[in-house]
Amino acid sequence: MINHCVLLGRLGADPELTYTPAGTALCKFRLAVQRDKETTDWFSIVAWKATAENCAQYLHKGSLVVLQGRLQENSWETKSGDKRSRVEINAWQVEFLDKPAEEKKPKPQATDDEFADIPEDEDIFADEPPKGVTSDE
Repeated sequence: MINHCVLLGRLGADPELTYTPAGTALCKFRLAVQRDKETTDWFSIVAWKATAENCAQYLHKGSLVVLQGRLQENSWETKSGDKRSRVEINAWQVEFLDKPAEEKKPKPQATDDEFADIPEDEDIFADEPPKGVTSDE
């Protein structure tokens, strides 16, 4: 039997990191996947161990990810005796597609003042070194 899913979408909220009583990291988040121009499907995602800790550290609401995992149904009974169930994606691989925050910041642009010490008549593409500079060749 095959139980494998691949989803591409954005987080609907910041991920929630918790730990089991045994100390295993568990991260939960909701993923919005656009089915077509008018419909968005929402999936509950669960990641474990190092994957969980990385998701909690680097992802936030709106982060774009592609993940691989398996469908898993969890069933339980409420205190009032009602039966409930939920299908989750148990993710074993989550790939972060957004650039890190420092790469998103605009890079400083060069200004004319930064090039003030370069002589205008200097040909930087000449085959011979500039006047006063000797070559080792």
